[in-house]
Amino acid sequence: MATYHKENPDCKSKFLFVGTTGLKPLDNPQVPVAMYIDILAPETYTSIKFGTAMIYIEILIPSSPSDVKIVGHPDVNPSGAWDLWNGSSWVEAPWGKPTDKLRIRHHDVRVVSGPMNGLTHWLGVTGLPNGEALEMRAYCEATDIAADAVSCAIRIEDLKAGDRLSGYLG
Repeated sequence: MATYHKENPDCKSKFLFVGTTGLKPLDNPQVPVAMYIDILAPETYTSIKFGTAMIYIEILIPSSPSDVKIVGHPDVNPSGAWDLWNGSSWVEAPWGKPTDKLRIRHHDVRVVSGPMNGLTHWLGVTGLPNGEALEMRAYCEATDIAADAVSCAIRIEDLKAGDRLSGYLG
């Protein structure tokens, strides 16, 4: 069963949270699994524009080097700038380029999607053997709101296709 915990148990965030996260099977041999993950802000922030809102995702297990990669979702239009870690800094790359360490950036955005609070990202996952679990680290960051904000980093473990963690994670 999928679980999560804060990497720093004393971390507190008033502005940003990793939200609903899950994996679901896709009927696509090139991208067999879809990942969805949200950036959340408290309901009082639904009308606030963020100068930049970012989500960071890093595949941890299966451990690197690994064939498990985050890729573009085959059926959902791209959203935000796709940045890859080059060992010393983040570099914008073509949307959907395979990676195990990703940052997605949005400029001048509200952290909402419809009547629910959240900015949902749909991604693909390749190389995850059928039935195998995924472990990853995720956190979000925003600038130019009431104050710059960073969410607590969370570690998601044993996430399998069909699993879903919902709510304000961390």
